[in-house]
Amino acid sequence: HRWAEDLHAQLGRALRQGLAQRLQPLRVSDAILVEAARQPDYQLHVHVERFQGRHDGYAVLSGQWSLLDGKDRLLDSRSFALEKPLSREGYTALVCSLDSAWRALIDQIASGLMQRETRLRPISPTAPASSCQQPS
Repeated sequence: HRWAEDLHAQLGRALRQGLAQRLQPLRVSDAILVEAARQPDYQLHVHVERFQGRHDGYAVLSGQWSLLDGKDRLLDSRSFALEKPLSREGYTALVCSLDSAWRALIDQIASGLMQRETRLRPISPTAPASSCQQPS
């Protein structure tokens, strides 16, 4: 099975969009797109170790995220490990559970960043809707 586009690019875009929505008024941008002359205030690095299904019917997402300041000094680093059950058997259910895990990770990261920046408040306490349809 193949993803519709490069998985790295797809997850990165979802992360940027999700954080931008949750962390307004902060501006969230891709490091590649930041002007070379302008040093970012913060850098977020996300390292994914596992993004897969497991034989017992769970989608697994694990790794670590790190926040650095504009001078590359480590401000915060946290591990993550999420497991989401598949609603049924099959590849479509796995993709939906991985999507759910990724959105939960975005919520965790946003919460961790907001703990550092208490003056910030999310625009909405709810995550964006998923394109996955859960069976009734």
